[in-house]
Amino acid sequence: MGNLGSCSDLRQNQKIERLPLSIRRAWRHEAQRPGGGTGFTRTSYRVDAETVQEPQPSDPAQTRSALDPIGPIRHNDQNTIPVISQDETMPRLLDNPRPTLLAAAERLLKRYGYRRMTVDDLAREAGIGKGTVYLHFDSKEEVALAVVNLWSERVFARLRQIAGEARPPATRLLRLLEARVLGRFDQLGDAPESLHDMLAAIRPALLIQREQLLDAEARIFAEVLREIAPAARRSEPVLFRMARALLTGTNWLLPYYQDPSQRSSRAAVRRQTRDVAVLLVSGAKQVLRKGNQ
Repeated sequence: MGNLGSCSDLRQNQKIERLPLSIRRAWRHEAQRPGGGTGFTRTSYRVDAETVQEPQPSDPAQTRSALDPIGPIRHNDQNTIPVISQDETMPRLLDNPRPTLLAAAERLLKRYGYRRMTVDDLAREAGIGKGTVYLHFDSKEEVALAVVNLWSERVFARLRQIAGEARPPATRLLRLLEARVLGRFDQLGDAPESLHDMLAAIRPALLIQREQLLDAEARIFAEVLREIAPAARRSEPVLFRMARALLTGTNWLLPYYQDPSQRSSRAAVRRQTRDVAVLLVSGAKQVLRKGNQ
């Protein structure tokens, strides 16, 4: 690409290269004009924490061409320059499209799985340009991992609510175990395959992320376990180990690890979770209060 005027920083230039073609054409046109851009004013836009200046014609006259599919065409004194309209396409650059991208990726992962989903599919599903996807995610793998993280964060938000309730700690632990299973079931119970099969192509990265997410979840449980444990048993390693044991005891109920043929109804999963949770919480109380290892 030619001279980008004031955007001399390499990182910024790389982001400009990902912008829609009509904006880049406007940059090139302004750079090639004699006198360094006569007839233009500049308006700054925020693009992924970087300031990008879009050249705009100073002539306020605007017309719409039936041949231009992207919006208004603005005129200057010499040439007609297609520039994306601020009130139509530019909001997709100004606003944060990350939630829209993640929602689109979530639908596509359930519909096609990771291998069949493409960045083109993602951009089309989200209704944005392919370049915008790469402004926020470096790869398809990063998108998929971000969706998995989103699924977990939704569950964690509910778990934090339950952990802060004014109920006995044992009751909260039972509710936490039920919520961690049903929260994931409600998000992935209709998926055509297990999460591990869906994301088999990126399993090494997925397993690393899984451990990090389980650690974060265990810390929520550990805070409630602290209220059950006597003072002598309230060390962080003991509480954390017990919390991880509670998670491990219910992991087999999660849709992450089950094929569609293995999944039960929501009501059946809830009954199973309650039965398992009662045993786990009872055992945790005994270990913490009696000091058994």
